Amino acid sequence: MARYIIIALIFFVTSCKTTEQLIKPNNEKIDIISFDAVTKSLEFKDYEQNQLNSIGKQLIYEWYNQQIKTNGFDGSLKVIVTNLDTDVEKKDDYFRVTANISIQFNLENNTLSSKKSLNVSASEFSEISGKFSILDQENLSANTLKATLKKITIELNNLI
Repeated sequence: MARYIIIALIFFVTSCKTTEQLIKPNNEKIDIISFDAVTKSLEFKDYEQNQLNSIGKQLIYEWYNQQIKTNGFDGSLKVIVTNLDTDVEKKDDYFRVTANISIQFNLENNTLSSKKSLNVSASEFSEISGKFSILDQENLSANTLKATLKKITIELNNLI
């Protein structure tokens, strides 16, 4: 009887198949952007609440806290996310994510009586086909949002 249990366990363990993760999380470094201001604030305009937009909001908060820096003596920076739109198309062997982000940067300096406004938008999409896991879908979605934020950073650096 013990032989049959051992043979069944060996058969069960060897028949278990692990799938390799196709999409790895993107941990690419994004440049830091410095503004001539003392204070900064972040706000979100109306956007549709869904799971992917919630992930996008969290990634924007992280990007804002880590990449947007102030180094001035006077003035304020107001960062307004005017558009956070994500779209997912999912079929049996196909998954596509589209991300559109628009951010307005308002820089105000009362001492110099100057106001500057920059509007930056970026779109990005990613797709995968074949056999993939839910984790691959989540990583693809997060990587697409991170790539969109990287595009915004590059465009903003070109404007400043």
